[in-house]
Amino acid sequence: SAFNRGDFSSLQRGQYAAIYRQQLGLITLLRGVFLLFGDGNFRAFQLLSALMIPVLVWSGFRITARLSDGDPAAQLLYLLFMVLCVPLYGYAPYVYGEICSTALCMLAVWLLFLCLERCTPLRCAALGGSIGLAVCLRENSLILAIAMLLVLCIKLLSSFSVKRLATAGAVVCGVLLFQLGIPAAYRSVTPADSTSMPAVCWVAMGTHDRGDGWAGWYDASNVKIFAENGFDPAKTSAATKAELRAYAH
Repeated sequence: SAFNRGDFSSLQRGQYAAIYRQQLGLITLLRGVFLLFGDGNFRAFQLLSALMIPVLVWSGFRITARLSDGDPAAQLLYLLFMVLCVPLYGYAPYVYGEICSTALCMLAVWLLFLCLERCTPLRCAALGGSIGLAVCLRENSLILAIAMLLVLCIKLLSSFSVKRLATAGAVVCGVLLFQLGIPAAYRSVTPADSTSMPAVCWVAMGTHDRGDGWAGWYDASNVKIFAENGFDPAKTSAATKAELRAYAH
């Protein structure tokens, strides 16, 4: 809402959007939702998440059919498990990127199957767009993008094909398009000293024993160590890695 009003102070050093730079993709999507359906209209985003559930279920159904050679029992079990998958419905009300990114990931896998079957420019563009947007909304979707590239590398090594190479290129270009494009869109309003938190801070946080039965859960120590080191990524990384080495010993 602030961004849409022209207030980009959250991108200043030590502020939320600067620290959690990976949230810019989701923030940008929310900006679009608010512009279309009214400022602060979280219900519209919740409905978007709900509408993405059929995309997720359908994509998974097609993947299951492909992997099982069309076995009706496998497809029926898949649908049954999806109906019983409580997080699928539980996450829909949250104004966060899980449902949308997961649906896009499933769609990307189905599109990968299609590209391996018959590679066309349209399919490659759809594949790159879906996996790129998935990573943009939830950066840990990058794990799937890497897995897809590994599969394609193995296939290229076993039997080189220009179409397989084009499919791999679509995945890379799709991820890079959003990962480079979103920060570029905010470059003019991002202060030169604005820094994002190193990913290793989350790793270290997962090793903490809080003593309240929630060991390994969020305890804000990632922000704390970043602030203690003056929001300097290099110093923070060094301090966090030292903490991890101490934990390992």
